Amino acid sequence: MEVPLQAEPITGIKLVRKRIDEVEECYRRLKRKFDEQSDGMDTYALQIQEERIEDSKAELMKIKEELLRMEGVADLAEKRITLESLLLD
Repeated sequence: MEVPLQAEPITGIKLVRKRIDEVEECYRRLKRKFDEQSDGMDTYALQIQEERIEDSKAELMKIKEELLRMEGVADLAEKRITLESLLLD
């Protein structure tokens, strides 16, 4: 009889890392879309892009608060700061 493999439990740091990666992927998609269509985007499309940026910034603020309570997360804090500065540009 085979014993099913159990997934490794998600720790707080892994969860935060996953959330940062999701924000980074969202940023990449937004940037790619804007770079490809910036001249032809209508006002509605630009508003949607702006809302997604604001949502990403809000998520980064939540992550920032969580990182302040954690130890050994300097790499994640640095990545969060980098993403935040990219979203502010």
